[in-house]
Amino acid sequence: MRKNSITEGFFSVMQRLIIWSALGLFLVQTHAQEQSPLVQGEDGFVIWEAEDFDRNPDELWIVDVDREGASGETSMLIPNGAGGNENNTQLQYDIIFNKTGTHIIWYRAGADSGKDDSIWLHLDGERPPNRATGNQASMTGFSGAVFEWNSMAQDGGGQMTFDIDEPGLHTIAVARREDGAYIDKFIITTDSSFNPDNFGEFGPPSTPREGEEVESNNQVEITLNPLDTEGVENTSVTLIGDAMITPEDALMVLQWQRKVGDEFIDLSGQTGTTFTISPVTLDWDKVVVRLNVTTIGASAVSQEAIISVIPETDPPKALRAQGNAIQQRVFVTFSEPLSVDSAEMAENYKITSTEGGTEVVSALLLGNSRTVLLETSEMVVGAKYTVSLNNIADTAATPNILNGGQVKFYSLGYILPQTEEGLIVFEAESYDVNTDDLWVENFSRGTPSGGVSMVLPNGAGGNEGSQLLYDVEFIYTDTHIVWYRASGDSGNDDSSWFLLDGARPANRVDGNQASMSGFSGKSDFVWLSDPQDGPSPYTIEIDEPGLYTIALARREDGSFFDKFVITDNFDFNPNDFGPMGPPETREGSPALPEVTLITPVDGEEFESGEVISFEVEIGESDREIVRVQYFAGEELVAESTKKPFSSEWIAVEGGEHELRAAVIDDVKDLAVTEHVFINVFNDEPIQITGLDLDGTGTNLIMEWQGGIGPYTLQKAASLNASVWEDVDIDVESPLTLPIEGAIGFFRIVAP
Repeated sequence: MRKNSITEGFFSVMQRLIIWSALGLFLVQTHAQEQSPLVQGEDGFVIWEAEDFDRNPDELWIVDVDREGASGETSMLIPNGAGGNENNTQLQYDIIFNKTGTHIIWYRAGADSGKDDSIWLHLDGERPPNRATGNQASMTGFSGAVFEWNSMAQDGGGQMTFDIDEPGLHTIAVARREDGAYIDKFIITTDSSFNPDNFGEFGPPSTPREGEEVESNNQVEITLNPLDTEGVENTSVTLIGDAMITPEDALMVLQWQRKVGDEFIDLSGQTGTTFTISPVTLDWDKVVVRLNVTTIGASAVSQEAIISVIPETDPPKALRAQGNAIQQRVFVTFSEPLSVDSAEMAENYKITSTEGGTEVVSALLLGNSRTVLLETSEMVVGAKYTVSLNNIADTAATPNILNGGQVKFYSLGYILPQTEEGLIVFEAESYDVNTDDLWVENFSRGTPSGGVSMVLPNGAGGNEGSQLLYDVEFIYTDTHIVWYRASGDSGNDDSSWFLLDGARPANRVDGNQASMSGFSGKSDFVWLSDPQDGPSPYTIEIDEPGLYTIALARREDGSFFDKFVITDNFDFNPNDFGPMGPPETREGSPALPEVTLITPVDGEEFESGEVISFEVEIGESDREIVRVQYFAGEELVAESTKKPFSSEWIAVEGGEHELRAAVIDDVKDLAVTEHVFINVFNDEPIQITGLDLDGTGTNLIMEWQGGIGPYTLQKAASLNASVWEDVDIDVESPLTLPIEGAIGFFRIVAP
C-alpha cells in the first residue's frame, strides 16, 4: 500500500481550500481526497494506517508527527481541549468485507494517562450491535503507552470483536471518547489467535485498496493433518492441524471448516491449530472437518477428518452438596449438564437427617447446567443431611436417568474465628454488607466452590467504595497470607482491592500493592495469592488479635470472586484440598482430622520398580472417612476405600518424588498430609554420550545419561588406577572440564 509523503507537516492527501468572501474573511476546509475502499484479503485481514482515512467529518482529528514511535512516523490525534463528540468527531474508513461472521479489530495506540486512553468503535454509523450498551464499544488499554497494540473492550472482556452479517462495503469508524488519544494503525482479522506483536513493533504491512495490485510470492504447506477422532456424547473432542508459510513473516490464517453437502463452510471463530468441541453432541456424529490455510496468493487444505460420537449411556452423578442454614439453601453439583425440566422439579429431591428433614421449596438449574440451587425450609446448624435424588436426567439425545442417587452435607452457620491451625476460609457470597449493592451473585461462571460467585458486572459503575464487607476474627498476629479464588475474561477484568478495616493494608498502601490480580483470561476459577505490585504471596500484617473487617473493593468491573483463604502458614496451598480448596470455617462444620503420612518417611530411598507402601495415621474426628488418595506431585498414584486405608505404588520413574495423602470424608471434604520427599534410583548404568573439545580447544565438554544424582566427578592418572580422586565441583551434564596435561582420565559415579 502506498505511503503518503509529508510536506511541511501536511499529508498530500489533505487539501486546503481557501475561499475569500466579500468582507475579506476566509474559510479553511480540510478533507481527504477520494480513494477506493480498503479490501479484506482472502486471508481475512485488513491492515491500514490511521492517517489513511476516507473522511474526517469535523476535522478535529489532526495529523501528529511529534509523538515518536509511530508507524510511518505519523499518527492521528484528538488534542486535549479540542472538543468534539462521538457522532461527529470520527475517522471513517470504507472497507469491502469479503467474509462474514465475527471479526477482531486490533489498534496501535498511545496515551499519556488514563484520561486519554479510549476511543469508540463504530460500524456503519453506530456502535456495533453486539456492543451497544455501556462501554462495550470502547477501545482502551493504552494508558501511559507511547504506542502499543491492543484489542480490548473496556466492558465485557475479551477481544474487541464485531460481526459482519453481509459481505460488501461497510464503514469502520473510530470516534472521540477521550481527547488526548493517539491512534497509529489498525488490523482487522477473523483469526482469534492472531497477535500483531509477533510481526515486529509495527505489526504486518498495510494491505491494498481496491484496484491496487497485489504482489505475493507466499506459499503455504500443511505440516500436520487432523486425524479421525471419536468421543463420548457430552464430553469433548479436539482436533489438531498445522501449516507453515514461506516467507516466515507473511500472514497466514488457519481456519477450521465443516462439510455441508458438497461444500466446506467456515466454522465461525474456529481459527488456529486446534479445534475443540465441548460438549460434543450427537449432531456432530459422522461430520467431516478440515483445516483450510490461506494467505495472499496461496492456500492449502488438510486431509479430511471424521468425527465419531458415541452415545452416552451413564446417568449423571451427584458430586457434592453444600448447605447454608442461615440462607436456607443447598447447592448440588453434578458430573454433567442436566435437562432443565428434570433438574427443576422440586419433588425429585428429598433432604433427610437424624435431626429431622427439611422441605425442598424450589429447585433452580444454574447457568453452568451442572449445579442446582435448592431453596429449603429451616435447617439445623451442624446437622448432617442426605439429599436423595430421583428422575434426574442428563442432556443426552436419549436421556440417562439418575435414580437412587445420594449426596451428603453439613448445614453450616456463621463464620467462626480463626482456627487453631491459623485458617479463616469463607465464600465470597458470605458477605456481611454489600455497600451499594453493585456486587451481585453469579450462578453461571465456571465452577464456583459453593455454586455461586460474586461479580460487579461490566458497566455497572461504582468505585473503590463499592465493597463486600466480611467481619472476621483473628486469634493470631503477625504476617498472614491471603489466597483468593477468582476469574476474569481479560486484563480489564482481573483485579480488585483488598481492604483491612476500611483502608489498604499498612504494608500495601503504595501503587497497586493492595490489588489482587493475576486471573486474566481465566474462564473458570483459579487459586492465586498474587499482588499486582510487589512479590508474591499476598501478605497482610495483623498487629493485634480481634475482630477485623475485610473488604473486597471494586478496582475493575467484570472480576469474579469465589472464595478466600487467610492463613499464617507460608507452606499452605489451597490446591492441596482439591480445586475448591478447604471447606469454610463455619459453625456446624466438624473439625477435620489431623492426618500424617506414616510411610514412606521423608528422605527414604527406593530402587526403581520397588513396591512402595503407603500408610496414613488419621486423628480423632467426628468425620466419617470413606477414602484416602495418594499423590506423587499432581498425579493420583494409589487410593483405598477400606480401613486402615493403606495402599501401594510401584515407582517406575527415577528421581525425587513429592508425596502427599488426601483423606476424604462422606461429604467430600478433604484433609491433607504434609508433603514428604523420596528418591527413586534408576538401575540404568551411567553412559557417556558426548565427549568433545569446545571452540577454544582448551576445555572438554562431557555429557552422560543414566544413573541418578547426586553425581561425583573423579579423575585418575590411568584407567587401571586403584584409587580415583574426587573432584570438588558441581556435577551436572553437560560438564565443562579444563584440559590439564597431555593425558587425563575422568569418570562419573553416582550412589
